[in-house]
Amino acid sequence: MDTDDKITIRVKLTSVLRTRLKIKEIDYVMPAGSTLRQVAERLASEYGSDITDIIFGADGKINLRFAVDKHVASLDDVLVDGSKVMVLGQIGGG
Repeated sequence: MDTDDKITIRVKLTSVLRTRLKIKEIDYVMPAGSTLRQVAERLASEYGSDITDIIFGADGKINLRFAVDKHVASLDDVLVDGSKVMVLGQIGGG
């Protein structure tokens, strides 16, 4: 795979994720065209049961909000090389 097929992003954890994992930031190399949804799934895959209850709601949907380069973003937004992703925390509700 050519290096053009990959992007490097920085994920800044806040709130409960930061406290639970004791990590402030994570650098990821992801395939070009990756979305925030894929970042959330990767976090869940790498850290498992420690954070799965935070990332996913009871309905199995991703329960976090994100900002990319200081702008609130959708789970299906495509990331670019050098993106700075901030996990804002859980979406409110019951």
